[in-house]
Amino acid sequence: MTSGIISNYYSLLKHLKKEQEKFAFLQLAGRMGDMLVKEFAYRIWLESRGSRFPVTNAANRGEQKFDIVVLRGRLRGTKGDSNCEVCALIEAKYLQRRHRAWEFNANDETRASLEGLRRQLGKFNSNRHYGFPVKLQARSKQIYGLVIASYVSAVPSTESNGGREKEEFFKHARQAAKGFRYLDKPDPLFDRIYDDVEVSLMGGKRYCTLRAGLWRMA
Repeated sequence: MTSGIISNYYSLLKHLKKEQEKFAFLQLAGRMGDMLVKEFAYRIWLESRGSRFPVTNAANRGEQKFDIVVLRGRLRGTKGDSNCEVCALIEAKYLQRRHRAWEFNANDETRASLEGLRRQLGKFNSNRHYGFPVKLQARSKQIYGLVIASYVSAVPSTESNGGREKEEFFKHARQAAKGFRYLDKPDPLFDRIYDDVEVSLMGGKRYCTLRAGLWRMA
């Protein structure tokens, strides 16, 4: 059993890589942000053997909403009768290079998405959230940021232009992420999940790359 968010994150990456053909197709079908949030929530529940209950988009009126609020404790008959506490808070952002399978450039979304993440992260100072006491398990008492970056190309990165454009996209994302850090490292880095997974559709091909980072505020 593992209950740490970092371990859960690596479990998510392993799962996405194992099912890379499926997720590469889904990159072309539409934005995967909400689906990947639920995949991460499932990994948290699965890896903890049910001792953690990740609730998505959870907040009471007037509270800051988070993509995943992780509860631990004892869940009994009703919310008011439960002995639970919030042990982790996660906000997610999905960055993409192109909209679905076409050539519409989405680079301009990256900076705005990361600005939104910057407003969400940092130390969480409230004693309660979603009606439960807050006791974050992270030593820094910070909120985690799950950043998924999707790149789709009509040519593989083995072709000179394809490889240069792909790395420019991820470089642009890292440059726009000043003020973040990858866990305990000083810079906002990405983990490689898969690269250039070929998807055939309607007589054509697309090449899908997916990377991710678990970030905090520096």
